[in-house]
Amino acid sequence: MRSDGDADARARINSAMSAAVGWWNNLTSIQGVNFNVGHNPGTPTADCSYGGYIRVGSNTSYQRTGTMLHEMAHGVGVGTHRVYWESEMRSNGDRGLWLGDRVTDVVRFWDNSETATITGDAMHFWPYGINGAQEDNGTDALYIAQSLLIQGFGEDGLPPSGGFGLPAYSFDQEDTIKYYLKNESENYGLATSYMVENASGSVVLKDMTNADALANDSAAWNVTFNPNLGFYAFRNVATGHYLTYVAANGSIRATAVSAPGANNLFHLMRSRVDAIEGSSLRGYWIIRNNNVEFPNAMTAKSATTVGTATYNLSNSAKDERWLILNANDMEAFEQVALKTNMQALNSYLAQVKKLRETPHSEDVAGADQTLSDVIASIETQSAVATSSNQVTALLNEARAAGLEFLSNVTPLSTAVPFDLTFMVNNPGMDNTTGWSGSPALNYSAAEFYQTAFDFNQTISNLPAGTYQLKAQAFQRPGSAAQTYTDYLAGTNKVNTFLYIGSKAVAVKNAVADAQQVMVGVGNESTLASTPSTYIPNDMQSAAAYFAKGLYDNEVFTDLATDGGSLKVGIRSASSESMYWSIFDNFRLYYYGSMGAAVVANVRDIAPVDSRTSMDVYSLDGRLVRKQATDLNGLPHGIYVVNGKKIVK
Repeated sequence: MRSDGDADARARINSAMSAAVGWWNNLTSIQGVNFNVGHNPGTPTADCSYGGYIRVGSNTSYQRTGTMLHEMAHGVGVGTHRVYWESEMRSNGDRGLWLGDRVTDVVRFWDNSETATITGDAMHFWPYGINGAQEDNGTDALYIAQSLLIQGFGEDGLPPSGGFGLPAYSFDQEDTIKYYLKNESENYGLATSYMVENASGSVVLKDMTNADALANDSAAWNVTFNPNLGFYAFRNVATGHYLTYVAANGSIRATAVSAPGANNLFHLMRSRVDAIEGSSLRGYWIIRNNNVEFPNAMTAKSATTVGTATYNLSNSAKDERWLILNANDMEAFEQVALKTNMQALNSYLAQVKKLRETPHSEDVAGADQTLSDVIASIETQSAVATSSNQVTALLNEARAAGLEFLSNVTPLSTAVPFDLTFMVNNPGMDNTTGWSGSPALNYSAAEFYQTAFDFNQTISNLPAGTYQLKAQAFQRPGSAAQTYTDYLAGTNKVNTFLYIGSKAVAVKNAVADAQQVMVGVGNESTLASTPSTYIPNDMQSAAAYFAKGLYDNEVFTDLATDGGSLKVGIRSASSESMYWSIFDNFRLYYYGSMGAAVVANVRDIAPVDSRTSMDVYSLDGRLVRKQATDLNGLPHGIYVVNGKKIVK
């Protein structure tokens, strides 16, 4: 207690704080927070900064235990720490439902409800947040619920005293049971691999079936819990070695120790999403918690290599999460994985068949037949597949066949390219799984307001050739009035870019697609034009403008080698006051060997009509074929046919 202020007020505040701290000391595992409290007559109610500096005003209604608990919550991160505002933890950007499992478990237990949730804004949560003197009913029940929820926030990753979140008994284990670890990423063996200790003591991912893993104790681990620290240890069944974080280089090994020490003890934090939809199995971050804000977590570095990376709380960070399965879990997972992988295979084959139906020419003779033969073979094998490993192998074969096909064909027209949008994770912004970045989501659109950002994902296993990325997006660089004034004067301050690979293009200015008739959905801004025109002013109206096909953007690039990858996304390096960027509906198209410069400058091109013979000219006016019915045999390039440019 600070000594300033009124003595009677200090006495009431001290009594309330003593009770509040007593609740937390008995009901939470928070350590190292020392609240500094004083009576400040000029403070209207009460406030607290992260770390615990509390000011309490003279209104006696706020000199009570409930207010102290509320302010203490700010002191440990509620409304004051970046994790509280993380969009991965909230249903609507930095506000809405709290998505952490531990808080949700508490409120559902407390309310005896399977649907109870905690929600909030950027500063407070409810229920049980005691957000004002009117919510403080003075009951033990309220104070216990608030205290347990604060513990839950900490266990979900909100650091109460700097450093990292609170460790807890998050994985229900038995000391003598054998457990088997597999990485949650589909790219690193979710359906095909387990983590094993090899002869050198390193830990690696190894392709094996469930039966192989169950018969190989190098893939089996005993998991024990240290209740004093809240950490777990993993002991290999075959060797007795403990999973170890090697501080010198940040690697992961299995080493012989008499008892697990600091580098053998890990903080397990459960994922917020199922590893496979329908499985109800969650992966875990396996974290070396040395009480820093960004600790290292065990991660799959490749299809075989296990290492560490800086903890990433995103749902998309699957390479950092690990399924810890017993024998029964393995069987349940196998059944779901088999069904899910079969669905993925059938979906991919359907997309490849659509690609085959796109009007195209063969750069390599027989490309169509080769693809058809592979598809037929895969469909025959999938009909008798009995394991997820088999189906995963068929899916990889299908992807290789799709890559080979696209590498050997070219669309007949720039008007009908190959549509590869199915290779983009969540292109429609209903959620951001697969993307890096944390926009606010609503109305199937995503936005960033007054902040720099880089929202992206990398698409792999692509054929060489020309690509087009499209997305509906705009930026309002300032207020609506200022943006219109600037735009009218020829000044476009847009600094948000749609990009693919190394190529980028500024997205449309919000004024560019202004409408003379209001859409009538959400909130729209009226521009000072004659006649009046309108632009979106919230996410709902922006989504309505997108639904009308407005604010479409495109950017082109070339990829030099088969099997390569491209980063796609939208970004802004800086953002000033009232700068608003919003986007939706990403699409990816492939033009084969046409060349980006050609595709970007020639549009609405149709193939030669084979029913009519015409003269074909080069761009410099030379007659290259007289009375032709097709362009077969001519080199790739641009020709003039019947007064129109044609791309072959």
